[in-house]
Amino acid sequence: MSKDDEWIGGGEPDEDEMNELLNANNRMSQNGRLGNDYLQAIEVEGSGVYAVQLADGGWSMADGPGSKLEQDICCQGWHIPVRFETQEQSLAAIQEFGDSGDKVTILFGSRHDGPCVEHAISKGGRFEPLYA
Repeated sequence: MSKDDEWIGGGEPDEDEMNELLNANNRMSQNGRLGNDYLQAIEVEGSGVYAVQLADGGWSMADGPGSKLEQDICCQGWHIPVRFETQEQSLAAIQEFGDSGDKVTILFGSRHDGPCVEHAISKGGRFEPLYA
């Protein structure tokens, strides 16, 4: 996948998009946690699971592409409370989790100690309260 495909809006980020990244603190949801207006969302083919970049620049795993790419609120999805430093770490964790069965059912439970969160942490992620 090229950089053009990875950045929402395509191409290199323009000045407004860079300002959006730099002002991540202004993009928190009402409860003080980062929302699902992801900067980037990359679906792992055939999985229905996305590597997503949140407003603070970190990466996580989500069951939808977020509010910027999906207008239907039921399909926007949400991320787990684990932060990866890179896109590659997030993608690898998703791909490796795919072997564990019905990931969509167990991936996004409300438990912070659920199987997906534990898997993501074992693959180099760290629990992030701002993502909860």
